[in-house]
Amino acid sequence: MIFDKGSYSEDNTFSISELFSHIPLDVLSANFGCDESEFDAIPENISDGGSIRILDNSNFPACTSTTAALVEIEPGGMREIHWHSNADELQYYIQGKARMTVFEPGPKARTFNYQAGDVGYVPVGNFHYVQNIGDEKVIFLEIFKSNHFADISLAQWIAMTPKEVVQSALNLSDEFLDKVKKESNPVVKYPGFEMPPAKGTPQNVRYFKNFDYTVKNPPCNAAKEH
Repeated sequence: MIFDKGSYSEDNTFSISELFSHIPLDVLSANFGCDESEFDAIPENISDGGSIRILDNSNFPACTSTTAALVEIEPGGMREIHWHSNADELQYYIQGKARMTVFEPGPKARTFNYQAGDVGYVPVGNFHYVQNIGDEKVIFLEIFKSNHFADISLAQWIAMTPKEVVQSALNLSDEFLDKVKKESNPVVKYPGFEMPPAKGTPQNVRYFKNFDYTVKNPPCNAAKEH
């Protein structure tokens, strides 16, 4: 392997098996529409779900430096596990209650809850997915500093990678790999495999609502008083 950066490190390189080992089984089940048992052998260490409408230079020539996508996720659905190869992603949540998990190499992962008026951010190349954890449709904008939309689906990547390569890393069955869709399906909701209630998904969640930003131990002013 040859790299043009001397700062390259194996510790900051994505491993597909590492990614799978850190995604909750119920998330993988909902993303691929299969039973959780399909992933038992993974080494440790427009659909019914909604829609996505894209505005970029291919359908609106005025978009020379900015691209946007309007995403709608039905209750029980999720914006599938994916990443973007060309730009950071800025999000603005318009409606509903959502939960997003972002994975960085290392591995590092963070999960946040969002509602209308919140802003999300995903660095370029980071795996992420968005769940609808409420009772109404989630609507949000994905915004990119680019003239085109570039979206890479984990499911498509698996479907289009030689089966032997995938199995060598993940030990997945032939039956499962044969069912993974090669077609684009950005928002998923498979009958019988919908996302469970948020309380049933143990995650590393960070809450910022009603956070107390005041200094807990203010400096002593005794010197000023004398």
